[in-house]
Amino acid sequence: MRRILVSVALFCAASLVHCQAALPDVFNMPAGQTSLLTVPVGNPGNANDPDTGNVYGGVSYSYSIGTYDVTVGQHTAFLNAVAATDTYSLYNPSMASDGNVAGIQQNGSSGNYTHSVIGSANHPITYVSWFDAARFANWLYNGQPTGAEGMNTTESGSYSLNGANPINVGRNTNATWVIPTENKWYKAA
Repeated sequence: MRRILVSVALFCAASLVHCQAALPDVFNMPAGQTSLLTVPVGNPGNANDPDTGNVYGGVSYSYSIGTYDVTVGQHTAFLNAVAATDTYSLYNPSMASDGNVAGIQQNGSSGNYTHSVIGSANHPITYVSWFDAARFANWLYNGQPTGAEGMNTTESGSYSLNGANPINVGRNTNATWVIPTENKWYKAA
């Protein structure tokens, strides 16, 4: 079992307060909208933790990180918004077959897929890849649009993907929602 590796971090070059003010409560969103609760992480320019051999924990700027992992409910909303055809396999069949975790059921056929929550919508999503997480971040960056996986939904934004699993993908300079680095995870913890 693979857990999602994104409790999506928010990095806003302009104003952190402005970015946080735009994030409504995840449990009280209008129909079709998903949000993530974040917490600020300050102390910019901190040194790496000496307990790690001075390897981990140093981050040169303030940022916010997701308070919780991305949930089954949030990922289901994402799939229903962009994966009616599921060009890049955002849905993993193990999401429905692993009885040890809450998951997602895919119904219908390609072009008409719909997705529903199995169990609790508030459990962390599992069985996602780094590319799935990057596409989720792009979807948030793009304002949570509805439509086929493509340039205006999942393939551009915080990351330039433009295809199944491209090599050497980096975060774009104007990125707003990103996958936290190991240093960001360590510092936030």
